[in-house]
Amino acid sequence: MDNIARGNGWIERGGAQFDEDYYKLRPSIAMSKDQLQPLSDGFGLHPALKNVYQWYQQKQAGFVHACATGYRERSHFDGQKVLENGTTDPFGPIGWMNRFLATQHSQQAIAIDSGMPLIVQGDVKVSSWFPHKLKAEEEQSLLLAELFQNDETLSANFEESMKLESMTSGGSQNKQFNNLMRQAGKFISSPQGPNIAVLELGGWDTHSGQGTTNGRLASQLTKLDKGLDGLKQALGEKWQSTVVIAASEFGRTAAENGTKGTDHGTGNAMFIMGGALKVQMSLPTGLDSLKVNDMKGVTCSPRPICAQCSKRCLANIWGLMNKPYSKCSLMHLNQRT
Repeated sequence: MDNIARGNGWIERGGAQFDEDYYKLRPSIAMSKDQLQPLSDGFGLHPALKNVYQWYQQKQAGFVHACATGYRERSHFDGQKVLENGTTDPFGPIGWMNRFLATQHSQQAIAIDSGMPLIVQGDVKVSSWFPHKLKAEEEQSLLLAELFQNDETLSANFEESMKLESMTSGGSQNKQFNNLMRQAGKFISSPQGPNIAVLELGGWDTHSGQGTTNGRLASQLTKLDKGLDGLKQALGEKWQSTVVIAASEFGRTAAENGTKGTDHGTGNAMFIMGGALKVQMSLPTGLDSLKVNDMKGVTCSPRPICAQCSKRCLANIWGLMNKPYSKCSLMHLNQRT
């Protein structure tokens, strides 16, 4: 599951409704209909999302428009916390994914992060991994194992670390998003590996120079698209039983600002992808209500969507899945600046 923070704009990303409002609100950064990959109901997908569009055509990708948490302020930090803890309180210390894990006995999660994201913080232990430049030789590993053997906690943590390193054997240690996604795929596709992974991707705060087919947004979407494809390639056959959720703490304003960008908004587009899906899904909304107040355009919350995907990824959610899976994999991508 991927969190894509901070404040990604839903109009280009999830598609643009081709009406007069769109071009009036974005005179410099609106994209023409022929520049976008067509979705349903007059919406289009940014051309940088080539792989995602192929999945959409194969009924392996869907988009939920005008989606937002209950947070209505403009702080990236508080908005991100609300998205990750699944409440309306940014100070809630337990992540919604950890609460979900507490109800399960057969699910394991890993955070591809140098720290432990709030979404997986809580009472249930969650593994974490991040690339490093240290290459422990066999003798060094044996020495460390001997040093830690009398400390139960250190010994257990070291053993888990070595297990994770063995799963990435031969893999690159660079910190580029594409590599992180590939490593996540390797973890999930390993026989004894986790079946839930959490990642973050930053750089979405396009207050200036947002661009159209080129520019900051296009660059970010290209990075996202290549990372998602890397994940699919690393998963192999496991892709067919995987659901990927991409969400952000809030969207961008429908209207462009004075620096040819967009400011902090409310509603956003939520992506649901994976071989476990079987339907195209693009739930549209108009822009007329966003001319004065961008908060009026919100039509749904990510909470029930994440809850159902987590709960029913392992069964048959809303008829979206190809079939029930005994061990479905869930990726959560968090968009972060």
